[in-house]
Parts: sequence; C-alpha cells; structure tokens
Amino acid sequence: MVLRQRAKTIGVIAISLACIGLLWIAWSAPSPSPDQVDPDQAEVDAPDPFEDAALTGVVRDPEGEAVVGATVMVRRAGVPSTAHTTRTDSAGRYGFIDLPAGKWRLDAAAKGLLSPGPEQVRAIAIETDDETSLEVNLTLRREARVSGRVIAGDKGLSNVPIDVHYQASVGVAGKLAPYLSRRVGATDVEGRFSLAVAPGRFVLVVRDRSLGERTTDAINLADGAQRSGLRIDFSPGGRVEGKVQTSAGQVVRATLVLSGAGLAQPRRTNADARGHFTLKGVPSGSYTLAASAPGFQDATTQLSVRPDAVTTHDFLLIEMRGLTGRVIDDADKPVPRARVVLNWGAAEVTVYCDDAGSFRWRRDGVPAQTVRAMAFSRNHSPSAWVSAGSEGILTLRVSKGGFITGRVVGPDGDGVFPAAVAVASMDVASPNPFKPSDLTSTRIGNREGTFRLGPLPPGRYSLRGESQKHSPGLVADILVSADHTTANIEIRLTRGGAIRGVVRDDANAPIPGARVTLWLPNAVMPPRIARADAEGMYAITGLPKGRFSLRVQQQGYLTSLSSGVELAEGEDVDRDLVLRKAKKGERFAFQGIGATLTRKGGGIAVGNLIANSPAMAAGLQSGDVITAVDGQGTQKKGLREVVEWIRGEPDSTVTLAVVRGGKPMNIEIRRGNVVMK
Repeated sequence: MVLRQRAKTIGVIAISLACIGLLWIAWSAPSPSPDQVDPDQAEVDAPDPFEDAALTGVVRDPEGEAVVGATVMVRRAGVPSTAHTTRTDSAGRYGFIDLPAGKWRLDAAAKGLLSPGPEQVRAIAIETDDETSLEVNLTLRREARVSGRVIAGDKGLSNVPIDVHYQASVGVAGKLAPYLSRRVGATDVEGRFSLAVAPGRFVLVVRDRSLGERTTDAINLADGAQRSGLRIDFSPGGRVEGKVQTSAGQVVRATLVLSGAGLAQPRRTNADARGHFTLKGVPSGSYTLAASAPGFQDATTQLSVRPDAVTTHDFLLIEMRGLTGRVIDDADKPVPRARVVLNWGAAEVTVYCDDAGSFRWRRDGVPAQTVRAMAFSRNHSPSAWVSAGSEGILTLRVSKGGFITGRVVGPDGDGVFPAAVAVASMDVASPNPFKPSDLTSTRIGNREGTFRLGPLPPGRYSLRGESQKHSPGLVADILVSADHTTANIEIRLTRGGAIRGVVRDDANAPIPGARVTLWLPNAVMPPRIARADAEGMYAITGLPKGRFSLRVQQQGYLTSLSSGVELAEGEDVDRDLVLRKAKKGERFAFQGIGATLTRKGGGIAVGNLIANSPAMAAGLQSGDVITAVDGQGTQKKGLREVVEWIRGEPDSTVTLAVVRGGKPMNIEIRRGNVVMK
C-alpha cells in the first residue's frame, strides 16, 4: 500500500476499458465546439475519500447521470470466492481501498437498471497491483419491455416458455457477443406475455411441445423502450406471391418489403430473374407490400393474408427519370454508405449511398448519358469510371482493400497498451471524397502492442500511434495495395512533455480532487485526465509539442478553461489553475474571444458570437471566414487546432485574417475571460 502513494504525485491512471477489448465507444465521441459548455461536471467531495483506492470509478445510467446506491462487485477471476462489494456514493462514485493485487472481474447492479449478458461474460476483466490506482467507469442499461400474444389461430397458447436470443447488446464492459437467455418468461392462460429485456437487437424464440418452434424477426429496442402488440402465430401461415414488371412487360428485379402488425419486423425478399417473388409463412392479417428498384418509382399495395391461402399481387413499376445505381463488392454484396462521384463536363458532385448501397440523383438539364460515375468506399479499392448510358442505371463495383500490421512501442522498445492507431494522412486515387478521420482506426489491448488496420483503399498513408502515457508517434509513406497486407510497421512513441501545476481557489487555498482535462487535436483516444492531490498538485505527461487548453472542474466551483499553454518538443511547463465558487446561473468560463467556429466549405467560419464578448467588441461578425490566425493559414487545418490558436490568456491579442462578403480584412482581438450563463 505504501507504493500506491506514488500514484498521488502523478494523478490517477485512467484505464480505458478498450485495453482488454472493451468499451471503446467513448474513444470516438465527437469533440465539443470551441466555446460550447461540456455538461459533464465532476462530482467529487474534497478531500477525495477514494484518493488512495486501489480501484475507483463512477457508475452511470444510459443518460450519463450518476447512479446513487449502486452495488459494485469484484470477484477473483477464475477462482470461486465471495465477492467484494461496495455501494456508490451521492456522486455515483465507488472505491475499493484494500484490494489485493491480482486479476479480478468487475460488475455492478442497481434498482431499475441492468448489467446485461450472462454472468460469466458480462463482467470487466481488470488487473490490480500495489503501485497504481485504477479508474474504471461503468454504465448500466435501462431495461426495455416487449409484450404480445402467442396464438394458434384464434386461441391463445398458455404456459409457453419464451427465450431471448440477443444478437447485439451492450453491457457494462461494452459490446457483448451474441448470447441466449432461456425462459425469460412464459405466456399466461390467454397466451399473453410481457417480458423485461436488455436493450439491443434480439429475437424471441417460442417453443410449444406439440406445435414446434417459432422465432420472431429481429427486434431493436433502446434503453427503456417498449414494444407491444407482438403476435406469434403457430397456425399455418399464408403465402404472398406475384410478379414485378414494367408497363411494357419488361422484368424488374425489385426488392419487396412486407410490413404489418403481424410481423415483429418487416419481411424482405427479391424478385428473381423472371420478376417473380414469394413470401411464405405469413401470419394472417392485413399488410402493406412495397416494391422498389433503382430507376423506378416505388409502388405499394394493401393485402389481406389468410392461413393456408395464397394472396397474389403483380406490380407494374413506372420508370423514373434521372440517374440511379448501386455499389457492390467482389462478392456482389451491397456496400453501405459508399460515396459516388458523378462527373459531366467540367462539373462534379458527390452523392451518398444508403444502407443498401443504392443511390439516386437527378439534375434538370443534365442528360443521363452525359454522366460518368466512380464509387469510393472507406474499406475498398475504388471502382472504375462507368458511363451511365441512356437508361441512367449504374452498377459500380469496388474491390478489396489492403491492410497494415505492426506494433506500437514506447521509448524503450516495449509494446504499448492501451493504445490506438489512426490514419493521419493519405494519398489515394482521385477524386477521393474521404478524409483521414473518415477511415477506420484500431485500438490495441495486448501487451505486445500489435495492431492490424484496415481494410483501406490502396494508396500511401501516414499512421499516428497514440497512448495516454506518451507523446504520439508518426510513420509516413506506407504503401497499401489492394488485397495485400503491408507488415512490420513500427510506430515509436516518445516520452513527450508535461504540464504541471497547482489548482487553487481565489483565496489561494489548494483544491484537492480537482479534475484537470486536456484534449489532443485529432486524437482518437480519450482526453488526458489528472486529479489534484491533497496539496492541489496535478501533472499531465506524455504530451507532444503544441498549444493546449486545460479544463479544470470541481463540485461547487465554476468549471473553467485555461488556454494558451505552449509546449516545445519534450518540454515541461508549469501552469497553475485558479477556480472560484460558481454563482447562480453560471455554467462555464473560458479564456478566449467569445465566438464559436464551424466548418464552411473548405474554411473555418465564425458561428455565434457571445454578447459583450471580446470578439463582438472587436467587430468580428457571424459568417466571417477565417483564413489565418496570427499569420498562420487555416487551410487544411483541423477545427480544434485553429480553436487552440485563437484561445489564449486574458489581455493577450490575436489577429484574425478574415473574408467578409468577398473582402479580406484583419481584425485584432484582445482575449478575455468569458463566462457562459
């Protein structure tokens, strides 16, 4: 326990659950706008009762609110034993003070909330030692409810057990593998049921000894959601069939969708090469049948289905003017959310595919036969240019992408984890509509620091490796080829610099437990977080050179942003932070000019201006496009990076080069303290 005291001088080490293959969702959360208030207020008491805890964290509900009185449990991994338990305090925090070193399984429970998944897989695997304190936050889910009736014809089936097969769900540790929960409930004497289920994607499995088994279509429910009126019918189903063609008798290979109260989810099928379609085993009832195909107007009809009967309907689809198409891969499967660049003459536009890989586009005065198209995907090689032709129907085929494998290592050459690898820059086939941030990133949860990134479109890449203990590393000029793996890439992280100081109140007294947060521009990992010790001291290490802001917060004080901290390569900088008690109506304070920035085309534009702010006093206007900050051009710079250039300590000045109504001008602004109310 004596060794653990060292953790007080360097701040609590925040363990990302992703290092064990869990809970990486928070890593990709969107960054706040420059002057927006982050509503996440740290709720900690001073002094911190969990300052020396071996394991601590916060239990939250799905809305992010702290859960008071939740039971938190740790149990020796692989060893049947009595669990260590504790309860969360008024801020939702928990702590295990005297937890022996070793491997543990961590779980939580609370009234009205769930920790989904089988007991053996839902808990979080952690490892404690005698030198560091771990911070692991948990999110419980809110139970959903599904209800309906099991019937055979008009008769309800009583005492029929119902299983729930979860296809996609999220537990306290993140995404769970598919699992089956047996006998979640059973029907009453009238065949009715009402089940409490975990939110997610699942199907109900109903078994009757004499009639067999029925499985519903997939059901998707969010936290706290309800789905009622389900009908699971063991009577023989009806059949819906027909043909899809044009008014001229040409076959159309359309997609058919049947929806109605008798189905848990809509049923889909495709017409065959002769235009025929069949939907079997449809419960009796009234339905809507829709037909759609690229290049044609959608059509719908109302149907009534009876047991052991065939309901027939033929569709005549009307051709639609304009251009339609789909993007498929080498296996003829649709590519969801692909992007298609359309080109005619000197003009060009990018359109977006839906989840089925389909797109539609029309522009008056542009004949379809003059348009050519090229498809792009985040994970594939781009298609060839294809001409639309007089019919205006396109099929674009993308092929396999490539992979990059390697290791992320620290200054000593040892593997680093938890860590992440993301694309920093890329040079791929033009006209590529994607940015590096659009492409996939990968998280590392193994001690060797190995990673596999992809698939990626062929081209040349720069990769950025990250860790919360090191300065990021960059490897450039990595060639990626189609259907090939580029191996043995080593991304070396460095010690980096540090920001240290003391958090005090306006009476110069230290504020123990204050939380100091720093965001790295373009990072995919969580922000760097440190907590002030008993003397108010904090330290954030492993930082690259650059300009940063620090958010400091503590319960009862006004959350504030201290800006303009400059670091050279490997430099250590001192920055003391001052908090004052929050006044009624105050939400957030920051150092800057009092304006929000947004993206506009390829530039950075001024959004809203705060009343009586330095920006408003200097004459900055909403809609101004910022082209440079103190002489540094903003073209191709990230929004967060430009924000940091503009922020700074009160009474310092910043000069913005802006374009207003096509006219360039320079505006000098004296920064100040801005309070959001």
